[in-house]
Amino acid sequence: MAILVHCDYCGKPFYSKKHKLAARENGQQHSLCCSFKCACAIRLGRPVLARRRRVKLTCEMCGQEFEETAVHATYRRFCSIACKAEYQRIAFVGEGNTFYGRQHSEESRRQISANHFRWYGDENPNWRGGITELKILIRKSKQYKKWREAVYKRDRYCSVQSGKHGQTWELVAHHIKPFIEILREMLALYPHLSPETDATELFKIALNYEPLWDIGNGMTLLRQEHIDLHSIEDTNDDED
Repeated sequence: MAILVHCDYCGKPFYSKKHKLAARENGQQHSLCCSFKCACAIRLGRPVLARRRRVKLTCEMCGQEFEETAVHATYRRFCSIACKAEYQRIAFVGEGNTFYGRQHSEESRRQISANHFRWYGDENPNWRGGITELKILIRKSKQYKKWREAVYKRDRYCSVQSGKHGQTWELVAHHIKPFIEILREMLALYPHLSPETDATELFKIALNYEPLWDIGNGMTLLRQEHIDLHSIEDTNDDED
Protein backbone atom coordinates (compact mmCIF):
# COMPACT_ATOMS: atom_id res chain seq x y z
CA MET A 1 0.00 0.00 0.00
CA ALA A 2 1.42 3.40 -1.04
CA ILE A 3 1.50 6.28 1.48
CA LEU A 4 1.84 9.97 0.67
CA VAL A 5 5.05 11.36 2.22
CA HIS A 6 7.35 14.34 1.68
CA CYS A 7 10.92 14.16 0.39
CA ASP A 8 13.42 14.67 3.21
CA TYR A 9 15.62 16.81 0.94
CA CYS A 10 13.40 18.98 -1.25
CA GLY A 11 10.04 18.60 0.51
CA LYS A 12 8.23 17.44 -2.63
CA PRO A 13 5.26 15.14 -1.92
CA PHE A 14 5.42 11.60 -3.38
CA TYR A 15 4.07 8.14 -2.72
CA SER A 16 6.23 5.59 -0.90
CA LYS A 17 5.70 2.02 0.24
CA LYS A 18 4.75 1.36 3.85
CA HIS A 19 7.76 -0.85 4.63
CA LYS A 20 10.17 1.93 3.58
CA LEU A 21 8.52 4.34 5.98
CA ALA A 22 8.79 1.77 8.76
CA ALA A 23 12.49 1.24 7.93
CA ARG A 24 13.18 4.93 8.39
CA GLU A 25 11.37 5.00 11.71
CA ASN A 26 13.34 2.08 13.19
CA GLY A 27 16.70 3.37 11.95
CA GLN A 28 17.36 0.89 9.16
CA GLN A 29 16.97 3.62 6.55
CA HIS A 30 18.08 7.23 7.00
CA SER A 31 15.75 9.05 4.68
CA LEU A 32 13.02 8.94 2.06
CA CYS A 33 13.65 10.85 -1.15
CA CYS A 34 11.56 11.52 -4.23
CA SER A 35 14.42 10.94 -6.69
CA PHE A 36 17.91 9.55 -7.06
CA LYS A 37 19.25 13.12 -7.27
CA CYS A 38 17.80 14.02 -3.87
CA ALA A 39 19.04 10.76 -2.38
CA CYS A 40 22.61 11.49 -3.55
CA ALA A 41 22.43 15.03 -2.19
CA ILE A 42 21.22 13.99 1.25
CA ARG A 43 23.72 11.14 1.42
CA LEU A 44 26.68 13.52 1.78
CA GLY A 45 27.84 13.69 5.39
CA ARG A 46 25.17 11.38 6.81
CA PRO A 47 26.10 8.77 9.47
CA VAL A 48 26.64 5.13 8.55
CA LEU A 49 23.52 2.94 8.55
CA ALA A 50 23.08 0.60 11.52
CA ARG A 51 23.18 -2.42 9.23
CA ARG A 52 26.59 -1.32 7.91
CA ARG A 53 28.13 -0.09 11.16
CA ARG A 54 30.69 -2.53 12.55
CA VAL A 55 31.38 -3.23 16.21
CA LYS A 56 34.17 -5.08 18.00
CA LEU A 57 33.40 -8.41 19.70
CA THR A 58 35.44 -10.99 21.61
CA CYS A 59 35.38 -14.65 20.60
CA GLU A 60 34.07 -16.85 23.42
CA MET A 61 36.43 -19.66 22.43
CA CYS A 62 39.84 -18.19 21.64
CA GLY A 63 39.43 -14.71 23.16
CA GLN A 64 40.48 -12.96 19.94
CA GLU A 65 38.79 -9.69 19.00
CA PHE A 66 36.91 -9.49 15.68
CA GLU A 67 34.55 -7.11 13.91
CA GLU A 68 30.95 -7.73 12.95
CA THR A 69 28.07 -5.62 11.68
CA ALA A 70 25.83 -4.15 14.38
CA VAL A 71 22.84 -6.11 13.10
CA HIS A 72 24.63 -9.48 13.42
CA ALA A 73 26.52 -8.62 16.60
CA THR A 74 23.51 -9.48 18.76
CA TYR A 75 23.96 -13.24 18.16
CA ARG A 76 27.54 -13.62 16.88
CA ARG A 77 29.66 -15.43 19.51
CA PHE A 78 32.68 -16.82 17.66
CA CYS A 79 35.26 -15.39 15.28
CA SER A 80 35.24 -18.40 12.95
CA ILE A 81 33.56 -21.70 12.17
CA ALA A 82 36.59 -23.52 13.61
CA CYS A 83 36.11 -21.85 17.00
CA LYS A 84 32.40 -22.65 16.95
CA ALA A 85 33.10 -26.31 16.14
CA GLU A 86 35.72 -26.54 18.91
CA TYR A 87 33.29 -24.99 21.41
CA GLN A 88 30.56 -27.47 20.47
CA ARG A 89 33.01 -30.38 20.73
CA ILE A 90 33.82 -29.42 24.31
CA ALA A 91 30.50 -28.02 25.53
CA PHE A 92 28.25 -30.79 24.22
CA VAL A 93 30.05 -33.62 26.04
CA GLY A 94 28.58 -35.17 29.16
CA GLU A 95 26.01 -33.05 30.98
CA GLY A 96 26.32 -30.35 28.33
CA ASN A 97 24.63 -32.65 25.83
CA THR A 98 20.86 -32.19 25.69
CA PHE A 99 20.43 -35.98 25.43
CA TYR A 100 22.61 -36.66 28.48
CA GLY A 101 21.10 -39.28 30.82
CA ARG A 102 18.41 -40.29 28.35
CA GLN A 103 18.09 -43.43 26.22
CA HIS A 104 16.21 -44.40 23.09
CA SER A 105 13.36 -46.83 23.57
CA GLU A 106 13.50 -50.23 21.90
CA GLU A 107 10.89 -49.12 19.37
CA SER A 108 12.90 -45.99 18.56
CA ARG A 109 16.07 -48.07 18.09
CA ARG A 110 14.29 -50.42 15.68
CA GLN A 111 13.04 -47.47 13.61
CA ILE A 112 16.51 -45.87 13.47
CA SER A 113 18.04 -49.18 12.42
CA ALA A 114 15.37 -49.76 9.76
CA ASN A 115 15.85 -46.28 8.30
CA HIS A 116 19.64 -46.62 8.34
CA PHE A 117 19.65 -49.74 6.17
CA ARG A 118 16.63 -48.82 4.08
CA TRP A 119 18.65 -47.75 1.02
CA TYR A 120 21.26 -50.51 1.13
CA GLY A 121 21.60 -53.32 -1.39
CA ASP A 122 18.87 -54.12 -3.88
CA GLU A 123 16.44 -51.79 -2.09
CA ASN A 124 18.42 -48.79 -3.35
CA PRO A 125 17.07 -47.37 -6.66
CA ASN A 126 20.68 -47.05 -7.90
CA TRP A 127 21.43 -50.72 -7.24
CA ARG A 128 23.35 -52.30 -10.16
CA GLY A 129 23.66 -55.85 -8.98
CA GLY A 130 26.70 -55.40 -6.74
CA ILE A 131 29.20 -54.66 -9.53
CA THR A 132 30.75 -51.59 -7.90
CA GLU A 133 33.74 -53.46 -6.46
CA LEU A 134 34.41 -55.21 -9.78
CA LYS A 135 34.14 -51.90 -11.63
CA ILE A 136 36.70 -50.31 -9.29
CA LEU A 137 39.11 -53.23 -9.72
CA ILE A 138 38.99 -52.82 -13.50
CA ARG A 139 39.37 -49.04 -13.48
CA LYS A 140 42.34 -49.20 -11.09
CA SER A 141 44.13 -51.89 -13.07
CA LYS A 142 47.30 -51.30 -15.11
CA GLN A 143 45.53 -52.54 -18.25
CA TYR A 144 42.86 -49.86 -17.90
CA LYS A 145 45.54 -47.19 -17.53
CA LYS A 146 47.27 -48.51 -20.66
CA TRP A 147 43.97 -48.41 -22.58
CA ARG A 148 43.36 -44.84 -21.48
CA GLU A 149 46.89 -43.76 -22.42
CA ALA A 150 46.53 -45.44 -25.83
CA VAL A 151 43.35 -43.42 -26.48
CA TYR A 152 45.16 -40.20 -25.56
CA LYS A 153 48.12 -40.97 -27.83
CA ARG A 154 45.86 -41.86 -30.77
CA ASP A 155 44.07 -38.50 -30.41
CA ARG A 156 47.42 -36.69 -29.82
CA TYR A 157 46.25 -35.52 -26.39
CA CYS A 158 43.58 -33.34 -28.00
CA SER A 159 39.85 -33.30 -27.48
CA VAL A 160 38.02 -34.81 -30.44
CA GLN A 161 35.14 -32.42 -29.69
CA SER A 162 36.92 -29.06 -29.55
CA GLY A 163 40.41 -29.92 -30.84
CA LYS A 164 41.98 -28.30 -27.77
CA HIS A 165 45.21 -29.79 -26.41
CA GLY A 166 45.32 -30.73 -22.74
CA GLN A 167 47.58 -32.23 -20.10
CA THR A 168 46.88 -35.78 -18.95
CA TRP A 169 45.11 -34.59 -15.81
CA GLU A 170 42.84 -32.37 -17.93
CA LEU A 171 41.72 -35.22 -20.22
CA VAL A 172 39.18 -38.03 -19.93
CA ALA A 173 38.95 -41.20 -22.05
CA HIS A 174 35.22 -41.37 -22.74
CA HIS A 175 33.59 -44.67 -23.70
CA ILE A 176 31.44 -44.32 -26.82
CA LYS A 177 29.58 -47.45 -25.79
CA PRO A 178 29.17 -47.04 -22.02
CA PHE A 179 31.61 -48.98 -19.87
CA ILE A 180 28.78 -50.24 -17.65
CA GLU A 181 26.94 -51.77 -20.63
CA ILE A 182 30.03 -53.67 -21.75
CA LEU A 183 30.53 -54.93 -18.20
CA ARG A 184 26.93 -56.14 -17.97
CA GLU A 185 27.28 -57.97 -21.28
CA MET A 186 30.34 -59.75 -19.90
CA LEU A 187 28.51 -60.69 -16.69
CA ALA A 188 25.65 -62.13 -18.74
CA LEU A 189 28.12 -64.67 -20.18
CA TYR A 190 28.92 -65.95 -16.69
CA PRO A 191 25.58 -66.15 -14.83
CA HIS A 192 27.02 -68.66 -12.35
CA LEU A 193 29.46 -66.01 -11.02
CA SER A 194 28.29 -63.25 -8.68
CA PRO A 195 29.95 -59.80 -8.70
CA GLU A 196 29.59 -59.70 -4.92
CA THR A 197 31.29 -63.00 -4.06
CA ASP A 198 33.35 -63.73 -7.19
CA ALA A 199 34.75 -60.26 -7.95
CA THR A 200 38.35 -61.49 -8.09
CA GLU A 201 37.60 -64.25 -10.58
CA LEU A 202 35.45 -61.94 -12.71
CA PHE A 203 38.26 -59.39 -12.69
CA LYS A 204 40.64 -61.95 -14.18
CA ILE A 205 38.05 -62.71 -16.89
CA ALA A 206 37.60 -59.00 -17.57
CA LEU A 207 41.32 -58.57 -18.25
CA ASN A 208 40.91 -60.89 -21.26
CA TYR A 209 37.49 -59.60 -22.39
CA GLU A 210 38.36 -57.79 -25.64
CA PRO A 211 35.36 -55.38 -25.87
CA LEU A 212 36.54 -53.71 -22.65
CA TRP A 213 39.92 -52.87 -24.19
CA ASP A 214 38.83 -51.81 -27.67
CA ILE A 215 40.66 -48.52 -28.32
CA GLY A 216 38.12 -47.69 -31.03
CA ASN A 217 35.47 -47.42 -28.34
CA GLY A 218 37.35 -44.60 -26.62
CA MET A 219 37.49 -40.89 -27.41
CA THR A 220 39.48 -38.11 -25.75
CA LEU A 221 37.58 -35.23 -24.15
CA LEU A 222 38.48 -32.40 -21.83
CA ARG A 223 37.20 -33.01 -18.32
CA GLN A 224 34.58 -30.24 -18.46
CA GLU A 225 33.40 -31.43 -21.88
CA HIS A 226 32.96 -34.90 -20.40
CA ILE A 227 30.86 -33.51 -17.54
CA ASP A 228 28.73 -31.49 -19.97
CA LEU A 229 28.23 -34.52 -22.21
CA HIS A 230 26.90 -36.64 -19.35
CA SER A 231 24.68 -33.81 -18.11
CA ILE A 232 23.07 -33.63 -21.58
CA GLU A 233 22.66 -37.41 -21.72
CA ASP A 234 21.45 -37.41 -18.09
CA THR A 235 23.88 -40.19 -17.12
CA ASN A 236 26.50 -40.60 -14.43
CA ASP A 237 30.21 -40.14 -15.15
CA ASP A 238 30.84 -43.62 -13.79
CA GLU A 239 28.76 -45.05 -16.63
CA ASP A 240 30.96 -43.67 -19.43
